Amino acid sequence: MYSIKDAKLTRTTEHNGTACAEIEVTPVASNEPGLLVYVARAGNGEDFEIVRMIRNESDLAIDWYNNNLHNAYEEIAEENFGDEGVLDAPQQREQFRQSLLTSGSISAQLEQMLPKGS
Repeated sequence: MYSIKDAKLTRTTEHNGTACAEIEVTPVASNEPGLLVYVARAGNGEDFEIVRMIRNESDLAIDWYNNNLHNAYEEIAEENFGDEGVLDAPQQREQFRQSLLTSGSISAQLEQMLPKGS
């Protein structure tokens, strides 16, 4: 399970025409990469769902130019999320989503930035 040390909402944006918020996630384990998580209102308008996750392994020493030998940002498909542990990938992703939404003031910030009906 990916444990969250810190999460901060960095901006609002769009993904495939859907308004979403970008959340920068710092892991507890120093050997795990950071994540950029894109969250939008769920179809019911009441909750939030993860619409995209990107593994952020950027390194300012080598990623300040177009470096084809290093994938600093790599999208994480749902079936590849949580490939370790007892729970399967969708369950781990849901557990991560709940952990993210209860991290700090993320839920309150999302309510402000992505109001119902947007």
